[in-house]
Amino acid sequence: MQHPRRPHPRSGARRPAVLVVAGLLAWAPVGWPTTAQAAGPSQSALCDGYTAGPCSLSVTTDAGAAAPGQLLRVTGEGNPGTRLVLQFYVVEFNSRGQVTGLVPSGDPVEGTTRALTGGRGTLDQVRLVPRAVPEGPSGWGFVGLADDSSLDLSTRIGQVVEFSGATLRLLGDGYADQKPVGVPLDMHAIGNVPGVGYWVEYLADDGSWTPVPGHGYGAAQRLRSSPGEISHLSYVVPADLVPGQAYRFRVNHHLNYGGAEDRPVAAPAYAEWTVVPSEHGEAGTRDEQLDPAKGPGVPDPEGPAGNDGGGPGGGGGSPAPGPGPGAPAAPQPSAPSAPAAPAPTPAPGSPPAPGAAPTSAPPASATAAPATPGQGSQGSPQPQAPGSTAPGATAPGAASPAAAGSAPATSSDPVWGEEARPLAAPRIAEAAEPTKWMLAGVLVALLATPALGVWLRRRTASSGRGEAW
Repeated sequence: MQHPRRPHPRSGARRPAVLVVAGLLAWAPVGWPTTAQAAGPSQSALCDGYTAGPCSLSVTTDAGAAAPGQLLRVTGEGNPGTRLVLQFYVVEFNSRGQVTGLVPSGDPVEGTTRALTGGRGTLDQVRLVPRAVPEGPSGWGFVGLADDSSLDLSTRIGQVVEFSGATLRLLGDGYADQKPVGVPLDMHAIGNVPGVGYWVEYLADDGSWTPVPGHGYGAAQRLRSSPGEISHLSYVVPADLVPGQAYRFRVNHHLNYGGAEDRPVAAPAYAEWTVVPSEHGEAGTRDEQLDPAKGPGVPDPEGPAGNDGGGPGGGGGSPAPGPGPGAPAAPQPSAPSAPAAPAPTPAPGSPPAPGAAPTSAPPASATAAPATPGQGSQGSPQPQAPGSTAPGATAPGAASPAAAGSAPATSSDPVWGEEARPLAAPRIAEAAEPTKWMLAGVLVALLATPALGVWLRRRTASSGRGEAW
């Protein structure tokens, strides 16, 4: 079986000692006293010169295994007064069981060791909450110090724990990509959520995801093993598939639905692999279980597009589950429209003006280079949103301000800074002249009214006396 972009299934037998060692690491504290080889500064501060007991970190869980949203309680021992930052990581490993990456999951949490008698220091309970890692298979996690970037877990203080999630880590079915048709195949996997139903489906020629015979939402196989133990998912390659043609297969599960077949979740997750139907198939070896004692390794080569190890939406471009497995897939959304122009940036030395066009800048790379897991990254990489543009880039069709001293623009579009602007409404102090005189006349009339009334009364009285005389 060809390798996907994420650790993926190959096939063959696994050494029993590997599982025993990995299982012991999952539930026993992994601690190293005094010396710290290739350790970060926090581990040195915690362990160097500490002779009162073992320098260690230990983890307890409420459900027996770590899972997204599941509380982890971390305690430890070492030099008193040491400030620590703890982080949960999802462990990535290759087909040989070697660690190839540590992907941060959830927020880091701080803690400080408290002084006890006899020079002892204790780390009171620190609470970590793992989160789902997009496109990250489950299986194993590691609780350690956030300032240590080493992939050699044998030199780091911390603990390896089982980790269950939405995406299985497939170890293989005993065959390469070429698999026999109509023969039961035994897919080995880890990272399952105990008791959840899983089934296998393939992308048919009509574009729909179709369950293989005996599988489906209502015929799911419930995997009851703990996430660090190997689970067995039996399936058959349909006999009506075209021999020699590569097909995309994936593991679907009930976690991708909100309690009913017609209620798919918004961000489904799958584990995918490639199947080439053939008469007899080509034997292969299965991937080995994680073995931290082997030290760090290199990731397996990536397979062709669409052979992703899983992630939201299938990772390799799998459409979200429709009303139910076997039904025609829902049409995929069209490509996002062009992004809106960024906020205008005024030219150096000039005041900002409304409606100013942004200055052009060299376009940034379409995607930022994510930090390599385990190589000093302290948080999950934040990829640029699809369809977004680099800040400062000039939108298509936007005019750029002319440089000082350059010839005027020949375009018929308005020149920046010379656009027609609407006249502002006149304020009271800027009223027109006729209005001022009218108001003044009204005021004079109001003031003169009492005097005019007195004069008219006297005039009338004088006229009356003359007539009587």
